[in-house]
Amino acid sequence: MPLVKRAVEPVYISRTQLDKAIKNELEGVVVNTLSGLIKQLSSISKHAENLFGELFNEATSIYERSSKLNIRVSALHEKAALLDSTVKQQIAADDIFHHFKSVREEEQQILSRSTLPNALQEMYNSCDSPPPLSLFTPYRDDGRNGMSFYTNPNYFYELWVKDQNRLIEKKKKRERRRREKKKDRPKKEIKAIKKKVYHNVDKEFQDENTLPSEPSKRPSMIMEKEDEDYRPPGPPPAPAPAPPS
Repeated sequence: MPLVKRAVEPVYISRTQLDKAIKNELEGVVVNTLSGLIKQLSSISKHAENLFGELFNEATSIYERSSKLNIRVSALHEKAALLDSTVKQQIAADDIFHHFKSVREEEQQILSRSTLPNALQEMYNSCDSPPPLSLFTPYRDDGRNGMSFYTNPNYFYELWVKDQNRLIEKKKKRERRRREKKKDRPKKEIKAIKKKVYHNVDKEFQDENTLPSEPSKRPSMIMEKEDEDYRPPGPPPAPAPAPPS
């Protein structure tokens, strides 16, 4: 439902009941129409003043932000003009550790009563007050406030909480079904294990069934056997004595 921010009143300028004391009805209708037009002009001027006031506030805010930005750009331009790309300059420690930090201001209570535009504030004040349903609260067994059936500021928050709880319940059920499905899954029986034997001779990996009946000896064992049979040679024989002359 669209909310009308500014409404020009009166809407119907000629639909007014004439006084019974008026003898000339045509003259009475003309007077009522003229007075209605004057009221409409005053309503338009009031809305125009309110509209220009809001525009002035927005323009002032934009001017302040642009002025701060202009000061920062000017300071940066001055520092950039002093720098020389051909000369190595040392940077001060203050410029490293105390560099510029922007201040981020977070606005709060944007939709509070104090931030309402004047047109909406006047419209809110002109509304009728809610019926006194809170008088029936002491007579309710559930302890709920009777005014909550007519207007409830926490309605959207409670609706969001219900949606979140429903999503949490769905997630819990999905996890529970997954665990039960995993528990009911049959376990696979291991029938046999294939063993791999490592050989240093010719083949790296072989199945146990394809091994030769008498595996060859390892080179290390052969070398050990040869070392056992090996004997170092003795000293050379002495030369035979010369025959007597």
